[in-house]
Amino acid sequence: MPDKKEIKKLERRAKFLLVSKEILPEKMKIVRSLLNSGSLEQEEKFTAVIDLLLHCEDKKEPSQLKKPLMKKVQVEDLLSDRAVFFSGPTETSLYIDEIHKKYRRFGFFKKRRLAYKNNRIGLGFRKRLVPSKT
Repeated sequence: MPDKKEIKKLERRAKFLLVSKEILPEKMKIVRSLLNSGSLEQEEKFTAVIDLLLHCEDKKEPSQLKKPLMKKVQVEDLLSDRAVFFSGPTETSLYIDEIHKKYRRFGFFKKRRLAYKNNRIGLGFRKRLVPSKT
């Protein structure tokens, strides 16, 4: 009888093959029945699964899939329709107001106020957007 380390190695190899190979539904039924059978020993189960899956095709990696081509947009095109362009968060709440106006109809964000201590009084409020549950 093989020791536990060898059985663990076989189990890891079988699980790796299950994840990394494209398995036909017919073969998957056989693999499931092998893994669920109580009459076989663990070593026999995993070696049979490995033998079945070795000749299957590998799954395609995301880099191999075709990516949709995105249209290049010039910076001047973006700036032409707006007088003021904010590239990120600012000290004022103008940026937040602009985003809130733009996406209010979709209900993505709710406008909230954040209390903070950054002045002599020790209390101040800043506008912020919080994702809504919808």
